[in-house]
Amino acid sequence: MLVPFGARAETSIAVVDVQTLLSQSEAAKSIEKQIDEFKEKFLSEVSGEEQALRENEKTLTEQRGSLSKEEFASKAREFEEKLYKMRQTTQGKKRALDEAFSKANGEIRAKVYEIVQQIASEKGFNLVISKQNVIVGEQSIDLTTETMTRLNKALPSIVMDVKEH
Repeated sequence: MLVPFGARAETSIAVVDVQTLLSQSEAAKSIEKQIDEFKEKFLSEVSGEEQALRENEKTLTEQRGSLSKEEFASKAREFEEKLYKMRQTTQGKKRALDEAFSKANGEIRAKVYEIVQQIASEKGFNLVISKQNVIVGEQSIDLTTETMTRLNKALPSIVMDVKEH
C-alpha cells in the first residue's frame, strides 16, 4: 500500500561508529593493556616450562641406551603426560583470557547501547545505526564523538576477571 507523500512520518536518523568505540575508548584500552600484561606473564611461564620439557626430553634421549625398555617406556610416558598437561594448561589459560575479554567487551557494548539510547532520546533521533552500514551521510548525524566522551566518563576502565580453570 502506498502512503501519500504528505502522510509519511519523518524519521530522524543518526550513526555511531561502534568499532571505534570498542577499540579506542578508555575502557577498551584498559582491556588491551590487561591482555598484554596477561600474555607477557603467560609467555614467561610457558617459556620456563618449555625449557624444562626440552631438557627433560634431551635427558631422556641420552638415557635411552642405558635404560631398560620398560624404564624408558615409563619415563617416555611421564614425559608425554607432562607435555599433555602443559598443553591443557595453555589451552585453559587461553580460553580463560578469551572468556574474560568477551565479558569485558560485552560490558563496553552494553554501556555504548545505554549511552546511545540516552543521546538519541535527548536529541530526538528515532533510529541510530552503525556507521559501518552507512555509505554516505552528514557528519552532523554522527554521534560517535559524543558517545566516546560519555563512555570514557562513565566507564574509564574495566577490570578483566580471568578465571583460569
